[in-house]
Amino acid sequence: MRKLILSLFCMLTAVNVSSQEALWGSSSILSPEILGDNKVTFRTHAPKAVKVEVVGDFLPPRVIETSSGTYELPGTAQLTELQGGLWEYTTREPLVSELYNYTFVVDGQRTHDPSNMAIVRDVATVTNYFIIRQTLVLQSCPKGTA
Repeated sequence: MRKLILSLFCMLTAVNVSSQEALWGSSSILSPEILGDNKVTFRTHAPKAVKVEVVGDFLPPRVIETSSGTYELPGTAQLTELQGGLWEYTTREPLVSELYNYTFVVDGQRTHDPSNMAIVRDVATVTNYFIIRQTLVLQSCPKGTA
C-alpha cells in the first residue's frame, strides 16, 4: 500500500511539473535587441499573420481628436515579414537613455513580446519594457592637469 501511494504521488507530481510554462529560454528569437548605436530591433514569430505592428512610447506619438479633446497615443510602426514567419522592425534613429514600453499588434490583436520577460502589468494592459542605458564616456586629462 505504501508503494502504491508513493507511486501515485510521484505520477501526480510529474504531471504537474511537466505542465508548467517554460519562462526562461522558451524562445530563440532575440527581441528587443539593443544595437551598439542604440537603435533597437524588435522581432516576433507570427507565421500566419498578415500584418504585425509594434506600438511603443519610443515612436513618434499619434494624435487623435475626440469630443473631449486632443490626445497623444504611443506611435506605431509596421514590422517587415522575413522568411519562416519571422517579423522584424529596427528603429530609424538611435534611442536616448530611457525606459521604454511597447507591445505588438498581430492582425489587430494586441499581444506582448514572448521573447521579452520584462513585463509591466496594470489593471487593463500588459506591456513589455526595455532600458537603453546611458553610456559613460571617459576622457583622459592632459598631462599635468590631474
